[in-house]
Amino acid sequence: MRTALFLIITFPSLASAQPREVAELFPPSTVAYAELRDPSAIGDSLAAIVKDTPFDDGLKLLHDRKDANKDSRLFHGSPGLSWATVFASPEMLAEVRKIRGAAVGFLGLTKDHEPKVAACVLTGESTAAALLVKVYLANEATFRRVDTLDGVPIFQSRATPAVGFDPNTGKPLPFEPKPATEGPCEPTYASVPGLFIVATNKEAIADILSRYRGKLKESLATQTDFAPFVADRHPGMKGFVRLAEFVKVCDAAKKAEKEIVDATAHAYLKLVVNPKAVPVLTARAAMRTDGIALTLNAQRDAAYRSALLDVFDGVLPADAIRGCPANVAGAISVGFPAKPKRAAALVNLADALAKVEGIVGKLPGEWLADAEKSNGLNVREKYLADIRAASLIFAPKQELPRNLEPWPLFALHLEPGANPADWESILPPWFAAVAGTGKPEPPSSETIHGIKVWTLPHAGAAVHYARAESTWVFGQDRKWVAACCAAAKGAALAGELTKHGAKLPRESTIAFAAGLPNGLMQFATVQRQFQRLGSSSSPNGIDFGIPFGGAFLPPGILDPQAVPAANGPFSPDELAKLFGPLPPFTASATRMADRLSVEFRWDFGPAGAKGFVAKLIPILEKIGTGEPNPNGRGFLFDR
Repeated sequence: MRTALFLIITFPSLASAQPREVAELFPPSTVAYAELRDPSAIGDSLAAIVKDTPFDDGLKLLHDRKDANKDSRLFHGSPGLSWATVFASPEMLAEVRKIRGAAVGFLGLTKDHEPKVAACVLTGESTAAALLVKVYLANEATFRRVDTLDGVPIFQSRATPAVGFDPNTGKPLPFEPKPATEGPCEPTYASVPGLFIVATNKEAIADILSRYRGKLKESLATQTDFAPFVADRHPGMKGFVRLAEFVKVCDAAKKAEKEIVDATAHAYLKLVVNPKAVPVLTARAAMRTDGIALTLNAQRDAAYRSALLDVFDGVLPADAIRGCPANVAGAISVGFPAKPKRAAALVNLADALAKVEGIVGKLPGEWLADAEKSNGLNVREKYLADIRAASLIFAPKQELPRNLEPWPLFALHLEPGANPADWESILPPWFAAVAGTGKPEPPSSETIHGIKVWTLPHAGAAVHYARAESTWVFGQDRKWVAACCAAAKGAALAGELTKHGAKLPRESTIAFAAGLPNGLMQFATVQRQFQRLGSSSSPNGIDFGIPFGGAFLPPGILDPQAVPAANGPFSPDELAKLFGPLPPFTASATRMADRLSVEFRWDFGPAGAKGFVAKLIPILEKIGTGEPNPNGRGFLFDR
């Protein structure tokens, strides 16, 4: 008890000697970094959001929900809502305001080419945070001291030794204790008054501790190149990745037969993105009383080419997204470069993707050149150059043959002067060439809701396509193809987003797209076929959104295979209805002279933060709800 009182009294005074900025604890060469900036202001924002909501009295909220509950599954526990009431409580927010800062950084490699990653929390004047650190380190039975740095114990987890018994007496056999030894790369812990560190090894902890104690003066906070980043006083989360340095580190680890990132992701960064063209990525997330925003900025070095960014370097036409009905499950629209560079950029990206995937044989550009030569047709300049934008459209539920996984619909937005007759004649032989079926068959057609839809036979399923003015839509479900073409004549999707409170970007900068929460789950199904969905952009180039409007959400449209296991016994239908009332999510990208800026927004809608919180409560109630808890204990102390 005396020790606890001593800690409570002395921790605030010890905290006064802490570094002013958490960035002062990280070396200037930090490869990737993210920090929690100004927890005091964040605590104020969270307090303003939950004020006058049921979270003001979390225990009353929990037991009001239990008393009104008609779903027996929820009596097995609602950890999502329980933890939300703890973290949104006035007591917790008061402690958040006292924390000085928190950060995580990738520091590079050890001499053995193991990654050095460290996360730390400056507990500041928060006695509760400091005591929680003590509780965690003192009560985890597997923690052992593996070394000491300047009197600071370093902990790692070790398996509990097995207890042996004398077969004759049944008494435990004598045990000879051995000191625990340090592992090369595993969770490693250290704590001093005012600072808690979790890292991948002792070397990373030593780096942080040296700066905390003033033994090393140079730090990320003193780095001239990142002075604007450090000087950014906006509260919230912010971070950066030195992409060029990160790839160099990955190359060094690969040479030593170590793998920091997935080999395919590594190849994408080098061949498709090109870190020399995009040397630095920065990010900032902020929560306001009207919504949440995440902004990503990719610095661009014009002296180098990027197969990805060169494609997303055009203007997205304001009407491109009109090929989306209001009830789509998701959509992405991308604008392509101006005509002189368009075809070359598209072919270059296709070649780079083929190299990454290790496709054997000719690259797409070589295949296209041979096809043009054999057909005497300049596909690049006559057709590819006419495509000014493209869209992927995720339909909520397609009527397809059994066991056929759905592909997204695909829309091409052509230049207004493109000749429809040329495209009508080229599509059948083009599909035949791609499918390898030889001589093209003439398409059949039918009219659906006033839209003429053509159908071509294809391996496994037919391909349907239709045209609305300068937009062509392709898909596996003819009804959805017709619906998208019908939507191309209006702006229903943009209207629905506005109605639900989404703050849409200027049409001169970006167009609008939308999806549903179940669309996120459907992406998992599509990903099995479509390994990478492009998520880069152009000056007015790429845009996608995820509106969670209740009116958009037909029941039974989630992919059952994609439902997270944590949701336990809740069916896709239940989850679809549950997420329906949430407000829209939108995103947009803008290309500037020296960077690409991507903004993700989740506006709380006309009802504001209070309405958003009210809609969130029943969702939190089901998060993490699973099978019955046999011992009935609380979430914190369950094993």
